[in-house]
Amino acid sequence: ILEIGRRGVQIKRFKGLGEMNAKELFETTMNPEKRKLLKVDLNEDNMVDADRIFTILMGDVVEPRRQFIEDNALNVRNLDV
Repeated sequence: ILEIGRRGVQIKRFKGLGEMNAKELFETTMNPEKRKLLKVDLNEDNMVDADRIFTILMGDVVEPRRQFIEDNALNVRNLDV
């Protein structure tokens, strides 16, 4: 730990997959031994709710997204960190 501390620690943050180099993309996203794919089914019964949530999470307005995260943070089952 001391040796790592002497060299320093570099922390990276990527806003999107396009910012990663090929090796990092494979290690974090594309490696079939580490990735987990979840199927999302949309039908007439849940289409309106899915569109509403997608708009909240991907839209330009920050406050509804922040509120959604605060309201649902304790109920997360699948989190990519």
